Amino acid sequence: MKRETLLILAIVFLVLLNLGTLGFLFSKRYIGGRGPRKPDKLIIEGLKLNEEQKSQFESLKKEHHGQINEIETGEKAYHKAYFDMLKSVEADSLKIDSVIKSISNAKFKKDLATYKHFQKIRLMCEPQQKILFDSLVNEMGKILMHIPDNRKRKG
Repeated sequence: MKRETLLILAIVFLVLLNLGTLGFLFSKRYIGGRGPRKPDKLIIEGLKLNEEQKSQFESLKKEHHGQINEIETGEKAYHKAYFDMLKSVEADSLKIDSVIKSISNAKFKKDLATYKHFQKIRLMCEPQQKILFDSLVNEMGKILMHIPDNRKRKG
């Protein structure tokens, strides 16, 4: 076999091996069997939303996403200022307090926006869906707070 042919076969083999590895890493089985849980899917399926409600939900989701992005933009600026102050020898304590309060206020605004978002979702539900919504609240909270699902660890 020629040397070039051998090198080409080795390269093809390595490319296929890399693609297979990446495919495995991004497969649902590797991530945990179900893939990442998404709150919007949980809400649509868990509440059994009809087409009109799905449309309303998509509008609410876009509105909420816009609010959160706006808040996070400000929050990033506050965090940058916070870390920039760490670089200085003597930072002004009033400025430090102000920046930390601004970061806390941004978190408060995100939590309040999320609360109002879920209130709006609950308001669009039919009475039987409100019962389903109430049972989904804890699961949605775990997803949004990035709390791991411990059901698999029992035993």
